[in-house]
Amino acid sequence: MKDKCPYYEANCSGCNQKCPKLLAYEEIQKPGVIEKEIEELGIDPNLNTWNLLMAMQLKFAARFHKVENLTKDEMDHWIDRYLVCIEDEIREVREHLNIYPDLLVEKDNRIELEKEFIDIIHFIMDEFISGGANAKDVENAYMNKYYKNEITDDFMMFAYNKQEMEIEELYKDYSRDMTILLLTSKLLDCSGKVRQCISWKHWKKASDTINFNKLYDAFAETFKTLIDCYCIMEMIPEKIREIYINKNCENIWRQKFNY
Repeated sequence: MKDKCPYYEANCSGCNQKCPKLLAYEEIQKPGVIEKEIEELGIDPNLNTWNLLMAMQLKFAARFHKVENLTKDEMDHWIDRYLVCIEDEIREVREHLNIYPDLLVEKDNRIELEKEFIDIIHFIMDEFISGGANAKDVENAYMNKYYKNEITDDFMMFAYNKQEMEIEELYKDYSRDMTILLLTSKLLDCSGKVRQCISWKHWKKASDTINFNKLYDAFAETFKTLIDCYCIMEMIPEKIREIYINKNCENIWRQKFNY
């Protein structure tokens, strides 16, 4: 299995049959499977990247919990759960960075980092959805915070193009991996701002409401910081779209194989 499985890890040693992750990976390599999944989801494959990703993630999240008309308690719960997921994925990003003096090894870590950043956007969109935000809500919050009075037809492309030159100039004196470390640390700070908007402390009386202006402002900052990461990784929106769609469909098939 080791030579065939892109997810093979040290703790997989001794496995004598294909696991759901490998079965799902093999399934989406078959011609037409991904296209069929998108059709069955009832999603227009011609949507621009941001709307398509949010539409697909909404369908996937709905497999596990309620995604519409959440109560305050449900929002608190699911936002907090997804923040934990984001933090764990960021930890996995750091595992692949060539930054620690005692672990410096020349390696091509681009593919692994791309995978982790696609996992991060999965959970960030889950966070947005759990906060009652749709694709347009996130776009409006971002545009109002950073590029007020400008107009865009393709939100993710707009954000990438706007931020690419700015972020490269800002971090020009740092290596790529060190820049990613700094930006993922900033992404953790964004998660902290989101967490401040919900009731997550079990020892403190929960608030009755959420300040959605403050929450969506934190969502906008989260989105911007993630796009900065993509710019440093040179993951243009077309690449994000392709990798995300493949991984989303693979995740669907993992569930079908009882992952």
